[in-house]
Amino acid sequence: CLSKPCANGGTCSPISSGSDYTCACAAGYTGKNCTADVDECSSSPCQNGASCIKKVGRYFCECSTAHVGKNCHKKPDPCLSKPCANGGTCSPISSGSDYTCACAAGYTGKNCTADVDECSSSPCQNGASCIKKVGRYFCECSTAHVGKNCHKSKFF
Repeated sequence: CLSKPCANGGTCSPISSGSDYTCACAAGYTGKNCTADVDECSSSPCQNGASCIKKVGRYFCECSTAHVGKNCHKKPDPCLSKPCANGGTCSPISSGSDYTCACAAGYTGKNCTADVDECSSSPCQNGASCIKKVGRYFCECSTAHVGKNCHKSKFF
């Protein structure tokens, strides 16, 4: 080992016979004297058509936009882009590429962008006007009626 036969950061250990040695190679190298570069891409670790980029002692995969992860083996989280508007809550669907939104009161639609018209069911009675608010409504009653929906007569 005095001649330092192990290259690329390898560690030399003499064998008991005296004249022979073994090298413990650093990551990315192999061979008797650690001079052979290991091809980390030879096992084809990248999935789903990704390209393997070899580095000394490691590799990385260039994934398409449809996959993520060290080996491009996962679908991206569809909720990362925060697709649910107006306070909606996103939940990925088990397939991994789609999601559902649980919309806050007053909103509906795939991404919670459609404003619910609470007056569309004509909740106000006795000729009252329905005033729409986000997630609720109120009725403008005539002077003769009261109640949330103007359903009670003021005069019994």
